[in-house]
Amino acid sequence: AGELFGEAADLAKLPALQAVTRELRTEVLQGADLPRRSPTLAALMSAIIPGSGQFYCGHTYDGLQAFLYVGAFSLATYAAYRYDHDINDNYVSTYAVGTVTAMFYAANVIGAYKVAGFHNLRQQEIFLDGVRVKVFEVDF
Repeated sequence: AGELFGEAADLAKLPALQAVTRELRTEVLQGADLPRRSPTLAALMSAIIPGSGQFYCGHTYDGLQAFLYVGAFSLATYAAYRYDHDINDNYVSTYAVGTVTAMFYAANVIGAYKVAGFHNLRQQEIFLDGVRVKVFEVDF
């Protein structure tokens, strides 16, 4: 894409258009270096430590929330297991609380994957907004 802007700058008859296309060529080449987050890495991080994938993407509140919810439900699952093991002997509450914990855990991992994708899209939109401003500010 940078080559196309270079060719357009060479073919442009108006000096203002030449200047803008040269600037755009430089910016388009810089677009490849946008700060990106890997969705797979974010999901893997959250699978290991709940919420860490969200922290990696800059979503501190979401990461803290995921860590606390998954941690609290894990503790509740363990408490239900101890109760069923020591007193109840049928493990119904363990299965029930464990299912809820598994849902929060899965949502945490999927959420980290999605947050990384949204981060990348947002970086791209911010970059393209700057390009749009330059294109539409040209005075002919």
